[in-house]
Amino acid sequence: MSSLSALMFLARDGMLAQSGALDIAGQNVTNANTPGYVRRSAVLEARALTPGAVGGIDFSGIRRHYDKFAEMRIMGETGMLAAAKSRAGGLSGLEGWLTPPEGGVGDSMNALFSAATELATNASDPTARSAFLAKAEQVALSFRAAGNALSQRRSDLAGQAGEVAGELNKNLTAIGDLNKKIAEAQALGQPAADLRDKRDLLVKQVGDAIGATAFEEPNGMVALMAGGTTLVQGDQVNQVAVSMGASNTLKFEVQKPSGAKIDITQRVDSGKLGGIREARDTDLVALQGSLDQLAYDFAEKANTVHASGFGLDGVSGRPLFAPPAGVAGAASALVVDPGVAGQPDKVAASGSASSVPAGNDIALAFADIASQTLGAGGTPAERFGSFAGGLGNAQVSAESAIGLREGTLSMAETMREQASGVSIEEEMVDLSRYQRAFEATMRVLKVADELLEGLIREV
Repeated sequence: MSSLSALMFLARDGMLAQSGALDIAGQNVTNANTPGYVRRSAVLEARALTPGAVGGIDFSGIRRHYDKFAEMRIMGETGMLAAAKSRAGGLSGLEGWLTPPEGGVGDSMNALFSAATELATNASDPTARSAFLAKAEQVALSFRAAGNALSQRRSDLAGQAGEVAGELNKNLTAIGDLNKKIAEAQALGQPAADLRDKRDLLVKQVGDAIGATAFEEPNGMVALMAGGTTLVQGDQVNQVAVSMGASNTLKFEVQKPSGAKIDITQRVDSGKLGGIREARDTDLVALQGSLDQLAYDFAEKANTVHASGFGLDGVSGRPLFAPPAGVAGAASALVVDPGVAGQPDKVAASGSASSVPAGNDIALAFADIASQTLGAGGTPAERFGSFAGGLGNAQVSAESAIGLREGTLSMAETMREQASGVSIEEEMVDLSRYQRAFEATMRVLKVADELLEGLIREV
């Protein structure tokens, strides 16, 4: 009688174990396309067969197929891809502002030189003078539009960095909360696979934002580092703050609960924040500097030539553009000098008072600026070409980085899938295998039941 009871308990335990394994396989199948889901498998262990015990099987828990090396690789590649995309996004569309269909800086300078040539053919014509002055206004407007576009884009990127940091801090707080729950579950011997999946997804989002590194501790909590300092340690969370530095550049700091701050700006070269910083404070600063230098050199050259001539009123020494205060901000501040603006008769075309109004030597000299070296970088057209080429090179560099990182990330994801991904075919095989084992165990239970019924009848 006792042996039959033992056989029934053996069958019961077997059915429970196979049922648990079926449940795990079913979860794998239903979550095959769930972001962040890591494949599980049932841990089935044979119960020791000892005197007085019939052995059997135990459902000992769940094994989570997590490859920390593959995950670390994915996190790193994700951060680099996010940086490349953010950099490319920060530079995209600028050519529409710098070279608009109605004519940008390069076209407006060429138009001004052409207007100077037309003025030279008939220096006494009020219409030619008005046309020349209108083209000068267009040059100033084009420089201002380009300079303001670059400044506006830098302002937009600063705001974008603040938004990324805000979302990053929410995720860091959520990771700290999950750390605590996972540690508590692990201490009680309870499964925490779903909590780990949720946390891993948040960790990847943190990496996407700032290029962090994660380490799991023995108690199940994860430690996160970025910029050479700790973001999350257990359930203790530091926040990332974005502000502006003294030179109008982005400043990233890790702020601890105590209020202490650690400057990590120079170490943030990955994730969205790293890409935004590179676009805003490296690429756009270089473009802005190039444009300002061009505006400054052009205004200085134009003013030198124009000031040497005489207007219809016989007065000399007037600049065509308001003299720039300095190189920095020259493009955004460029305007036609108030002493000339709206007054065509003050346009200097003659080289001497005696040659007014028909003198044209200054108009010819102004037109000749188009073929002269402007500063140390070539003719006006060459200088603008170099400026536009700088933008194009930066955009190509960013797009190339995207292609490279997409390829390396794909390789890392393939490695992860081999270890942690769900294969529907394999899960269907497991479902069939556990189902047959369950049915066979039921058959054992049925046999035990029949034997017990026969024994009762005999009695």
